[in-house]
Amino acid sequence: MPETAPAAYNAGTTYALDNTCCTGTAGAALTVWKSLQSGNIGHAPASSPTWWAQVGEVYSEHDLVTSWALGAIVQVAATHQVYESLAAANLGNPVTDTTKWQPRGYTNRWKMFDTRNDTQTLNADAIIIDLTPAQIANGLYIAGMEADSVTVTVTDPVEGVVYSVTSSMILSNSGGSFFNWFLGASPKKLFTPRSICRCTSPRPSGYRSTSPAARLNVPYAILARWWM
Repeated sequence: MPETAPAAYNAGTTYALDNTCCTGTAGAALTVWKSLQSGNIGHAPASSPTWWAQVGEVYSEHDLVTSWALGAIVQVAATHQVYESLAAANLGNPVTDTTKWQPRGYTNRWKMFDTRNDTQTLNADAIIIDLTPAQIANGLYIAGMEADSVTVTVTDPVEGVVYSVTSSMILSNSGGSFFNWFLGASPKKLFTPRSICRCTSPRPSGYRSTSPAARLNVPYAILARWWM
């Protein structure tokens, strides 16, 4: 999940496999794309799904030499913060000037790890998170997630992968649900507050959570020991 904007897409540039670019307008959301093939030239990212994959959304980095419009959105990657311009021709004003800039929370990459439970990191493609617990942990808690599925993998530095589980997040037919009966089934469901894995390895050193999802919120990123 990127946090800073790569160079803008150029139709005359030949992109190699895994090269990135962005599309959008400075002061608004910028979409970041990753090339899926080598020799990628002349394929507009938004209309070429076999050539490009969307890997995230960022904003232009704030600077003191750009004249930002009223309502322009910028970010400061060093602090993971997003700001909105409160003035037209906003030039030479640091984001600490509260008469010129209003804080708008965290960047998309870090929203899932902020202290709020009403913000989510969004991506049309997979969201992959690598976590290294500071001590032995045999449980992982994820809340506020909307996704097709979630995969949790535990890797031991010596033994390799010692645990892996995939959980589908797709709603079934309405069945006995009054909500689905009256309002119709949603194609996705919120992840319920429960443990999605219970690991037995004595030395789990890394969790990888993979979510082919659009929305993910891990407000506390809880790695815990589950006492029985």
